[in-house]
Amino acid sequence: MSGDASVSDLATAARLVRDARRIVVFSGAGVSAESGIDTFRTEGGFWQRYPPEEFGTPMGLAKLYAADPARLARFLEELVGPIACAAPNPGHQALAALERGIASRGGALTVITQNVDALHQEAGNSAVHEIHGSMFDIVDAEGRALRRLERPELARIADALARSQRGLFKRTRLARALLPLIGLPSAGTWTQPRHRPSVVMFGEALAEPAWQRAQAAARQADLVLVVGTSGLVYPAATIPELATDAGARLIEVGPERAFDGIWLPGKAGEVLPALVADPAPS
Repeated sequence: MSGDASVSDLATAARLVRDARRIVVFSGAGVSAESGIDTFRTEGGFWQRYPPEEFGTPMGLAKLYAADPARLARFLEELVGPIACAAPNPGHQALAALERGIASRGGALTVITQNVDALHQEAGNSAVHEIHGSMFDIVDAEGRALRRLERPELARIADALARSQRGLFKRTRLARALLPLIGLPSAGTWTQPRHRPSVVMFGEALAEPAWQRAQAAARQADLVLVVGTSGLVYPAATIPELATDAGARLIEVGPERAFDGIWLPGKAGEVLPALVADPAPS
């Protein structure tokens, strides 16, 4: 395992994992970075290239659609394309293995994720609360589920977004590319869409019922495993605090420390397999 995590910290964390009966995993963009999906808040991340006040709100997207459709298409291609071709990495797979292991002992593991890429489910985790929604779930204006996209369909949308940036009639090309996501777009569509991916944008409430279920799971946990998150996005970042206030121990995996607890620095795809595979007896 790379990084600076000490052998004693890893052994202590592994013992806590083995002894736990109700584990909550709180994951962020860092767990998917090794699957080729860009992080948002790190140096050079998504929000540095595409300021959230322009690209993270319905009103900002409406203005971009009217004024600069090629720039909007480029942003959406960079957002959708990597998700469309991503696959679970060893970090995701380790968490799925951990769920199977704790279930065999009569316990339960719940993933609470800020990610919208569905990689936890694809890896094999069964209890996943997507509190920032999903790129794959298309909902109506009231948030009711309409249908679910598959990765190949998302890949075709990304290809169409790339083509829309070339040649004439860029707004028309962009409108056609976005038909599966938001129907026939107009400037007003972005602020009052008939349907859209369930992804939570800036200024919007967290996804329900995922958020209520996530809070309940956090309060019932005896261990919270924080993976790949800066802890800067609220109210999502209150999940570890809810768990520790209720008595849970905390383990954090990531390049930088954001919470109080045992910190295992390093990439999730390297640290998590080592944590789950530790053979020492309890």
